[in-house]
Amino acid sequence: MRLKQMALALLLGASTLAVAISCDKKKDPTNPYPFDGTYTATSVKTTPSTISVQGTEVNIQELFLGDALMKLGTINTIKIEQGKYELINKEGKTFPGAQTQAGELKVNAKGTLFLNLTGMPKELSIGIVTLQDKRLMTEITLPGWYIKIFAEIYKSTRKVPDTDPIYLGLKALADANQRVTINIEATK
Repeated sequence: MRLKQMALALLLGASTLAVAISCDKKKDPTNPYPFDGTYTATSVKTTPSTISVQGTEVNIQELFLGDALMKLGTINTIKIEQGKYELINKEGKTFPGAQTQAGELKVNAKGTLFLNLTGMPKELSIGIVTLQDKRLMTEITLPGWYIKIFAEIYKSTRKVPDTDPIYLGLKALADANQRVTINIEATK
């Protein structure tokens, strides 16, 4: 009788383990690149959406996606290959890319998005990436101290005057220690 109980317990345990393993195959913890794929952007939102600079409203999304940072204008596609994360516009320009000289973006298996700046010794954690079914969500967060550094880099590399509208927008965000968040949704 005791042997039958042990055999039944082993059978139930093996069945439970088999079910657990089959359910867990969707979340493969050994896959270092769970986000890899090409996704079409469906929504891009920036918070805050505007900032007032010397009485003029500046569109933050245009500022960051446009000439100041990403040089894309719009985001059409997200391509992730072996953790390398790229934003691509309709014309095929990428961020990061040769035109931005920003280094590279990487997403690890846990969904942390890193920016490796050219010439900087350490990667910066700038956001998170999540995948739900075929919907990829990215949240890029740029703190005020990063925007301050970027404003000075922008001014010195472009050799623009203190009155340049892009520089003024970046400087106003930095002076207010304003965090900028870019939320991107995309589907496979």
